[in-house]
Amino acid sequence: MPTDILQEQRTARTWMASGGDEVLTLTSLATAAGRKGDGHDWGASFAANVIVTLKTKFAVGPTSGNVLQVWWASSPDNTDFDGGLSAGDGAASDTDIIRQCFWIGNLVADNTTNAQQQSWFFRMPTRYGFPIVFNNSGQALGSTAGDHKLTIVPIGDEVQ
Repeated sequence: MPTDILQEQRTARTWMASGGDEVLTLTSLATAAGRKGDGHDWGASFAANVIVTLKTKFAVGPTSGNVLQVWWASSPDNTDFDGGLSAGDGAASDTDIIRQCFWIGNLVADNTTNAQQQSWFFRMPTRYGFPIVFNNSGQALGSTAGDHKLTIVPIGDEVQ
């Protein structure tokens, strides 16, 4: 009898300046600056595989090909996070520190102020953590809070 392993999309969590499940304020994020978000506990039995999506707008169209870097700071105990960082919406512009975190991917910018979005597959290393976005685009992000959202969708395995 064959066994199937199916993927089950679970409840998404969003990080936004307001109106999300967690807080991550990307409004007017300057180039060469970073921002970290609130921490999240995925639970003792968490889906390690996730889809991460960043949607944003720039104040001025950046040079095509420049990037927004997306990172993840992880913790096995909700106390000691990668890079010595702490959870909570705030500045995180030390590039040496974010390199001690898990790289999720780069949103490769287009030369436009229209909404831009990119998604990545990521394997969550521990149940606790938070996202970090570093702006390496050459332009600041837009000033409208609702234009910026990071979403994480857990993908569980269902064995039949």
